[in-house]
Amino acid sequence: MFLSLALIIATSLVYISLIRTFEKRAGLLKLSGALLWGGVSFYVALTVQNHFLHNLLIDQTGIHLFSAPVLEELLKALPLLVFLRLTDRRTAVVYGFALGIGFALAESAYFLQHNPENVLGMALARVISIHLIHAVSTALVGLLVNRWGRALLLALLVHAAYNLLVLSLDGQMLVIGAGYAGVGSMIALMLLTPLAQQRRVSL
Repeated sequence: MFLSLALIIATSLVYISLIRTFEKRAGLLKLSGALLWGGVSFYVALTVQNHFLHNLLIDQTGIHLFSAPVLEELLKALPLLVFLRLTDRRTAVVYGFALGIGFALAESAYFLQHNPENVLGMALARVISIHLIHAVSTALVGLLVNRWGRALLLALLVHAAYNLLVLSLDGQMLVIGAGYAGVGSMIALMLLTPLAQQRRVSL
Protein backbone atom coordinates (compact mmCIF):
# COMPACT_ATOMS: atom_id res chain seq x y z
CA MET A 1 0.00 0.00 0.00
CA PHE A 2 2.76 2.45 0.95
CA LEU A 3 4.68 1.72 -2.25
CA SER A 4 1.54 2.25 -4.34
CA LEU A 5 0.78 5.58 -2.66
CA ALA A 6 4.39 6.67 -3.11
CA LEU A 7 4.14 5.76 -6.79
CA ILE A 8 1.03 7.80 -7.49
CA ILE A 9 2.36 10.80 -5.54
CA ALA A 10 5.80 10.73 -7.20
CA THR A 11 4.35 10.28 -10.68
CA SER A 12 1.86 13.09 -10.13
CA LEU A 13 4.63 15.47 -9.04
CA VAL A 14 6.61 14.55 -12.15
CA TYR A 15 3.57 15.35 -14.30
CA ILE A 16 3.16 18.75 -12.62
CA SER A 17 6.87 19.53 -13.03
CA LEU A 18 6.60 18.63 -16.70
CA ILE A 19 3.57 20.82 -17.39
CA ARG A 20 5.07 23.66 -15.32
CA THR A 21 7.91 23.98 -17.83
CA PHE A 22 5.42 25.85 -20.02
CA GLU A 23 4.88 28.54 -17.40
CA LYS A 24 7.42 29.11 -14.63
CA ARG A 25 5.32 31.91 -13.12
CA ALA A 26 2.89 29.37 -11.67
CA GLY A 27 3.69 29.80 -7.97
CA LEU A 28 4.35 26.84 -5.71
CA LEU A 29 1.95 28.15 -3.07
CA LYS A 30 -0.92 28.38 -5.54
CA LEU A 31 0.00 25.00 -6.98
CA SER A 32 -0.17 23.51 -3.49
CA GLY A 33 -3.54 25.17 -2.98
CA ALA A 34 -4.74 23.75 -6.29
CA LEU A 35 -3.68 20.25 -5.26
CA LEU A 36 -5.50 20.66 -1.96
CA TRP A 37 -8.67 21.96 -3.61
CA GLY A 38 -8.59 19.07 -6.06
CA GLY A 39 -8.45 16.60 -3.17
CA VAL A 40 -11.29 18.32 -1.34
CA SER A 41 -13.32 18.31 -4.56
CA PHE A 42 -13.09 14.54 -4.74
CA TYR A 43 -14.58 14.06 -1.29
CA VAL A 44 -17.34 16.58 -1.97
CA ALA A 45 -18.20 14.80 -5.22
CA LEU A 46 -18.03 11.41 -3.50
CA THR A 47 -20.42 12.54 -0.76
CA VAL A 48 -22.93 13.98 -3.22
CA GLN A 49 -22.85 10.96 -5.52
CA ASN A 50 -23.17 8.50 -2.64
CA HIS A 51 -26.26 10.45 -1.62
CA PHE A 52 -27.63 10.04 -5.15
CA LEU A 53 -26.98 6.29 -5.07
CA HIS A 54 -28.34 5.67 -1.58
CA ASN A 55 -31.54 7.53 -2.40
CA LEU A 56 -31.88 5.73 -5.75
CA LEU A 57 -31.76 9.01 -7.64
CA ILE A 58 -29.32 7.57 -10.17
CA ASP A 59 -27.58 4.26 -10.89
CA GLN A 60 -23.88 3.52 -11.37
CA THR A 61 -24.06 4.00 -15.14
CA GLY A 62 -25.69 7.38 -14.63
CA ILE A 63 -22.94 8.30 -12.18
CA HIS A 64 -20.21 7.38 -14.67
CA LEU A 65 -21.73 9.03 -17.73
CA PHE A 66 -23.59 12.03 -16.33
CA SER A 67 -23.24 13.13 -12.73
CA ALA A 68 -19.52 12.35 -12.35
CA PRO A 69 -18.41 14.32 -15.43
CA VAL A 70 -20.65 17.29 -14.63
CA LEU A 71 -20.15 17.47 -10.87
CA GLU A 72 -16.46 16.60 -10.79
CA GLU A 73 -15.43 18.90 -13.64
CA LEU A 74 -17.40 21.79 -12.17
CA LEU A 75 -15.91 21.31 -8.70
CA LYS A 76 -12.36 20.95 -10.04
CA ALA A 77 -12.61 24.02 -12.25
CA LEU A 78 -14.30 26.29 -9.72
CA PRO A 79 -11.08 28.06 -8.59
CA LEU A 80 -10.17 28.76 -12.22
CA LEU A 81 -13.54 30.36 -12.82
CA VAL A 82 -13.65 32.31 -9.56
CA PHE A 83 -10.12 33.14 -8.42
CA LEU A 84 -7.97 32.97 -11.52
CA ARG A 85 -10.04 35.02 -13.92
CA LEU A 86 -7.25 37.50 -14.55
CA THR A 87 -4.43 35.05 -15.12
CA ASP A 88 -2.98 34.29 -18.54
CA ARG A 89 -3.95 31.08 -20.20
CA ARG A 90 -0.66 29.23 -19.86
CA THR A 91 -0.64 29.83 -16.12
CA ALA A 92 -4.29 28.77 -15.94
CA VAL A 93 -3.37 25.53 -17.73
CA VAL A 94 -0.76 24.72 -15.07
CA TYR A 95 -3.14 25.48 -12.19
CA GLY A 96 -5.92 23.54 -13.89
CA PHE A 97 -3.62 20.58 -14.33
CA ALA A 98 -2.71 20.70 -10.63
CA LEU A 99 -6.39 20.86 -9.66
CA GLY A 100 -7.04 17.70 -11.66
CA ILE A 101 -4.01 15.94 -10.22
CA GLY A 102 -5.14 16.77 -6.68
CA PHE A 103 -8.54 15.24 -7.43
CA ALA A 104 -6.95 12.15 -8.96
CA LEU A 105 -4.58 11.68 -6.02
CA ALA A 106 -7.45 11.68 -3.53
CA GLU A 107 -9.53 9.40 -5.74
CA SER A 108 -6.69 6.91 -6.21
CA ALA A 109 -5.87 6.87 -2.50
CA TYR A 110 -9.55 6.15 -1.78
CA PHE A 111 -9.75 3.31 -4.31
CA LEU A 112 -6.47 1.76 -3.19
CA GLN A 113 -7.67 1.81 0.41
CA HIS A 114 -10.97 0.15 -0.47
CA ASN A 115 -9.52 -2.33 -2.99
CA PRO A 116 -6.43 -3.81 -1.30
CA GLU A 117 -5.96 -6.55 -3.92
CA ASN A 118 -3.19 -5.82 -6.44
CA VAL A 119 -2.79 -2.22 -5.30
CA LEU A 120 0.49 -1.76 -7.17
CA GLY A 121 -1.06 -2.82 -10.46
CA MET A 122 -4.03 -0.55 -9.86
CA ALA A 123 -1.74 2.35 -9.02
CA LEU A 124 0.29 1.84 -12.20
CA ALA A 125 -2.85 1.68 -14.32
CA ARG A 126 -4.35 4.79 -12.74
CA VAL A 127 -1.30 7.05 -13.08
CA ILE A 128 -1.18 6.55 -16.85
CA SER A 129 -4.92 6.84 -17.37
CA ILE A 130 -7.43 8.53 -15.08
CA HIS A 131 -4.79 10.74 -13.41
CA LEU A 132 -4.02 12.28 -16.77
CA ILE A 133 -7.67 12.49 -17.81
CA HIS A 134 -8.57 14.40 -14.63
CA ALA A 135 -5.56 16.69 -15.02
CA VAL A 136 -5.97 17.36 -18.73
CA SER A 137 -9.72 17.97 -18.58
CA THR A 138 -9.29 20.72 -15.97
CA ALA A 139 -6.22 22.08 -17.77
CA LEU A 140 -8.41 22.50 -20.85
CA VAL A 141 -10.67 24.77 -18.81
CA GLY A 142 -7.57 26.85 -18.06
CA LEU A 143 -6.60 26.88 -21.72
CA LEU A 144 -10.04 28.16 -22.71
CA VAL A 145 -10.84 30.06 -19.52
CA ASN A 146 -11.94 33.12 -21.49
CA ARG A 147 -14.69 30.92 -22.94
CA TRP A 148 -15.60 29.10 -19.77
CA GLY A 149 -18.91 27.68 -21.00
CA ARG A 150 -17.29 25.91 -23.93
CA ALA A 151 -14.33 24.97 -21.76
CA LEU A 152 -16.48 23.22 -19.16
CA LEU A 153 -18.46 21.47 -21.88
CA LEU A 154 -15.25 20.20 -23.45
CA ALA A 155 -13.94 19.02 -20.07
CA LEU A 156 -17.07 17.07 -19.20
CA LEU A 157 -17.20 15.53 -22.70
CA VAL A 158 -13.60 14.33 -22.34
CA HIS A 159 -14.45 12.90 -18.92
CA ALA A 160 -17.67 11.25 -20.09
CA ALA A 161 -15.98 9.79 -23.17
CA TYR A 162 -13.25 8.28 -21.01
CA ASN A 163 -15.82 6.79 -18.62
CA LEU A 164 -17.75 5.35 -21.56
CA LEU A 165 -14.53 3.77 -22.84
CA VAL A 166 -13.88 2.22 -19.42
CA LEU A 167 -17.42 0.85 -19.24
CA SER A 168 -17.08 -0.64 -22.73
CA LEU A 169 -13.84 -2.56 -22.15
CA ASP A 170 -12.50 -5.07 -19.67
CA GLY A 171 -9.35 -7.00 -18.87
CA GLN A 172 -6.21 -6.22 -20.83
CA MET A 173 -8.07 -4.13 -23.39
CA LEU A 174 -9.32 -1.87 -20.59
CA VAL A 175 -5.79 -1.21 -19.37
CA ILE A 176 -4.50 -0.59 -22.90
CA GLY A 177 -7.42 1.62 -23.93
CA ALA A 178 -7.37 3.67 -20.74
CA GLY A 179 -3.60 4.08 -20.97
CA TYR A 180 -3.78 5.27 -24.56
CA ALA A 181 -6.52 7.73 -23.62
CA GLY A 182 -4.55 9.13 -20.70
CA VAL A 183 -1.19 9.42 -22.43
CA GLY A 184 -2.79 10.67 -25.64
CA SER A 185 -4.62 13.43 -23.79
CA MET A 186 -1.38 14.50 -22.12
CA ILE A 187 0.43 14.67 -25.45
CA ALA A 188 -2.41 16.71 -26.95
CA LEU A 189 -2.29 19.16 -24.04
CA MET A 190 1.47 19.59 -24.37
CA LEU A 191 1.06 20.35 -28.06
CA LEU A 192 -1.75 22.85 -27.48
CA THR A 193 -0.35 24.71 -24.48
CA PRO A 194 2.55 26.44 -26.30
CA LEU A 195 0.00 27.86 -28.73
CA ALA A 196 -1.86 29.69 -25.96
CA GLN A 197 -1.30 33.42 -26.20
CA GLN A 198 0.59 35.02 -23.35
CA ARG A 199 -2.09 37.52 -22.54
CA ARG A 200 -4.55 38.09 -19.76
CA VAL A 201 -8.07 36.96 -20.36
CA SER A 202 -11.45 37.96 -19.03
CA LEU A 203 -14.66 36.02 -18.72
